[in-house]
Amino acid sequence: MMTFKTIQERIALHRGFDEYIQSVAQAYVKAPEFDASAVSHWKALAAADARLGQQLLSKIKVEWVIGQPYSNYQELKDDVTKNHHLSVSEDYANHPVWTRDENLQFRAVHDYYTHVLGNHPFGGRGEIAAYNLSLKLYPREAIPALFTEVVGQASVAVVSGNFPVQKIVLLPQFDYYNLGIQTS
Repeated sequence: MMTFKTIQERIALHRGFDEYIQSVAQAYVKAPEFDASAVSHWKALAAADARLGQQLLSKIKVEWVIGQPYSNYQELKDDVTKNHHLSVSEDYANHPVWTRDENLQFRAVHDYYTHVLGNHPFGGRGEIAAYNLSLKLYPREAIPALFTEVVGQASVAVVSGNFPVQKIVLLPQFDYYNLGIQTS
């Protein structure tokens, strides 16, 4: 029988949570959709996901589905922990740099390692906590893309209620390691 160990991660923002989410969302929306000089960070993120994805597949079955497979975090966690199964939505799978499969693999890795094992629910606070945990999984070169993919997109979704256009852009005005600090 397989057991799942959760990883504890605390959110420690250096300013108010709502203000931070608003600030990141505004920066993401204002940023251009594609910066060619940022592509190397997405390539590094995809390479790390390939390794993490192989480890994931040795533990559970992953399935791509149309639509949102879980109505809440508890359904995701129960499916993984009780059924050793993870469904990943194919919605919004088009990506400016990654193939469809690379994008879906990123989602699977993110959901499994940072939401399920990290015990972080969906939503703004859960995504920030998941990102903090992700920092321990990825090489330094991948972190700027990770911030945009997780914190940037989640901030827009929290503020607007909609999944944003996926962008290949860095948000260097934020400290990627000390969340809540804006560098400019």
